[in-house]
Amino acid sequence: MTCSYLAWLTCYILTVTEAFPEGNAARTDLKTSAISEAPWVIFPLPGQWGTPRVSLPLVLGMFCGILASIVESVGDYHACARFSGAPPPPPHAVNRGICMEGFCCLLAGIWGSGLGVTSFSENIGAIAITKVGSRRVMQWTALLLFICAVFGKVGAVLATLPLPIVGGALIAVFRNAEADDVLMVLLTTGMFVAGIVGFFLDNTIPENMDFTSDVNLDCNLTTTPEANEADPLRQSLDNDIGGAENQMNPGPATELIEDA
Repeated sequence: MTCSYLAWLTCYILTVTEAFPEGNAARTDLKTSAISEAPWVIFPLPGQWGTPRVSLPLVLGMFCGILASIVESVGDYHACARFSGAPPPPPHAVNRGICMEGFCCLLAGIWGSGLGVTSFSENIGAIAITKVGSRRVMQWTALLLFICAVFGKVGAVLATLPLPIVGGALIAVFRNAEADDVLMVLLTTGMFVAGIVGFFLDNTIPENMDFTSDVNLDCNLTTTPEANEADPLRQSLDNDIGGAENQMNPGPATELIEDA
């Protein structure tokens, strides 16, 4: 947000100094007429744009959009909990969230806003960037939105924000959100992780590598009783090696028993 304000101030300075030519999208005086035309105070009322109309094609199209929005919201709830350090939301909490989204969409239609109310993936990206997941921040943001809705001049001033700044902010938020979602899905998939590890090992370890070439076991151990008593490890190795030789080369008594 601070970077956006600094970029806005820079665009204003470059506009005043005529560094930007007329008609440049980065100029801050392209929408100055909206400030003078906007009323100081306005109260949004239900049905101020006329009676809502219902059309079957629009209902079907909106229904498809709502289904896609529900799927996205479920993912947004879990991603928001993950970035905020909160436990995953239980099913009943997800149901309440979907219900409130539908109720707010109904209110938006009555007030004639023309926009549905749903979770916003870019806000999840903002949480990941700023590391701020406090509900108090969203409460102050809601208050700011109420002020912008009631005081027309405030909203008109915000509307003068140059489009290149808006595009840059959206690119940063979109890129971070999409990258986090992709990495989270891939790195939590066991088959993908196993495939990457196998690919790495196949291309870094030679096929004809002899793993026993570097293992040199000194079998010429001292077999004197004094050495064995002084070194328990040698005594243990002597017993193991001697037992293995006896199994590989059975003695005459063993051969006679097997022949019998």
